[in-house]
Amino acid sequence: MSSAGVMQDEAAGQQRVVSATLLQDLPVETLIEILSNLDFEAFDNMLLVSRRLRSVVELHWPSIFPDIMEREFSPVKGLFDAFWDVDLPCEMACSQLLMACGTLNSLHPLLSFCRVVRRWEVEFTRLRFSNVPQYTRSLQLHELFRLRQGLYVWWRFARSFHGPAACADSSPEARRVFMQQLSTTELHEAYDMWETIRRAVGRTVCPSVSVVRGFGGKLLTHEEGARVGWGDIPENLDIVDTMMRLRPEDILHLLVYRHRYATKASVIRFVRLRHPRIEDSVETFSGAILDVMRQRGVSLFWPFTCPGFPNPRGGILDHREPDIERLRADYSTDVGQCALGDDEWRMSGRPAVVRAGRLEANP
Repeated sequence: MSSAGVMQDEAAGQQRVVSATLLQDLPVETLIEILSNLDFEAFDNMLLVSRRLRSVVELHWPSIFPDIMEREFSPVKGLFDAFWDVDLPCEMACSQLLMACGTLNSLHPLLSFCRVVRRWEVEFTRLRFSNVPQYTRSLQLHELFRLRQGLYVWWRFARSFHGPAACADSSPEARRVFMQQLSTTELHEAYDMWETIRRAVGRTVCPSVSVVRGFGGKLLTHEEGARVGWGDIPENLDIVDTMMRLRPEDILHLLVYRHRYATKASVIRFVRLRHPRIEDSVETFSGAILDVMRQRGVSLFWPFTCPGFPNPRGGILDHREPDIERLRADYSTDVGQCALGDDEWRMSGRPAVVRAGRLEANP
């Protein structure tokens, strides 16, 4: 190498050392400004760079993290409602919400929560297009917003009605009141999220005997498939509905790390550890959405989703037709509205009660 090249390499090395040193020596106010403009992953990694940066982040995160949350985890109020289990005014800024919660020592649990949300964003794309891989694409920013909004609703519902701690009022009426807080547009999007995840659980976590035999080929007998599969239809549907009482982070764990659980018994141990009373009943999230839809006189499938799920459009995803896509705005202002009175709604009939599926390791 020429002497000029050696001098350039030495200069570049010195520049890197100087930059790193300057970063450590910057005033705290400047560091706060820099950190506030990082994306979530970079901010998360700053805790590992040095002791000083970790100290700055942990001491001043209420001044740093709100900007990141606004950019990458909106709707922020939904995040706060899901994480802190609070109900705060919509008009408050993110930094004000942090102060209103009265707990500023929760950086690391909040980061863990945001990591789960981010992983759901990654996994949902794979799950949503699993049956239509030719349409696979990344979600747009506004589609990610819809997904996060649905996730936050699911977190709150799971805490309130799916246990494992008993809530004060878990009646069908209380669940219906909960869902009436959402517009019809939001209900469609939440149902799309829910059905995507539910089908993934039924496909990979606890598949039916027929699904297992479909993967294994015609030579696989029913008895052999039953060693791996989780019952025949409709028993398998009950088991999946029971599994869906798990919290979002637990279902994500099973979907991502399914390979760690080689047997049905190992899955059952994990599930019962996370939710000791899971077999007492089944999920009620989808039923509560259907109840509110029927009370509003709105079809589940029209206008935002189509029969034959998973359609590569609709729900959380944009529609191809602009006229249909614009209907989201028309159905976004009916929070709390009901086309049928309580008596008419009760006479219209409710979805059939599904029995809880017993989780058994042996066929």
